[in-house]
Amino acid sequence: MKKYIFLFLCSIAVIIVTFQIPTISNEIATECSTVSVINGTATESVSCKGVIEEKNGEFVAKVQISEEEIFRVKNGQSVRIICKAVGNVPLKGRVKELSDTAYQMLYATANITVVDAVIEIEKNNADLKNGYTITAEIIYSEVKDASILPFEGVAQDKEGKYYVYKISDNWAIKEYVDVAFEDDKGAVLSKECEFETVCETPENLSGDFVRIKNVGND
Repeated sequence: MKKYIFLFLCSIAVIIVTFQIPTISNEIATECSTVSVINGTATESVSCKGVIEEKNGEFVAKVQISEEEIFRVKNGQSVRIICKAVGNVPLKGRVKELSDTAYQMLYATANITVVDAVIEIEKNNADLKNGYTITAEIIYSEVKDASILPFEGVAQDKEGKYYVYKISDNWAIKEYVDVAFEDDKGAVLSKECEFETVCETPENLSGDFVRIKNVGND
């Protein structure tokens, strides 16, 4: 008889371990601010740095692209350029020329292999000067009608999986999401999501269901 009782208890233990039981956190409602999912065009880009140079009376940007990213870059691609010396309003440009050779340069504490690229600036800013430093985002892919989660509305668990707390009435419900890539607006989902708002700072919440109050929109 004792043997059967022992086997029965073992079976119960296996069932508990195998099936994760959803947890409800905070019997007292938690205040929650929310952010809205963005529906729009998302872009994938290569980040690089460089300087402003003057060529034939026109300013161009000369940047260095790592060998790991150079395969993504082609002549004619659109570029967003930030030059803090003339303000943080992005300048528009296009990749004009890619060098035929690569070389090594010191970055931080290590040597990396890079390729030079010349970016044509569409409208020269009168305040640009030879030698100003810039950062650039070379856009190599665009996804229209994408679902984008603002960075403050998405988090990662210890295994690196992305999750959100979507809003349903007075509850925040934890849901894992598949992120394709990140752009300057947030985390771009691999497919259209079925919810419209999520809790800010989901890393501060715990459990599968959280009772919430005073839901404030962004």
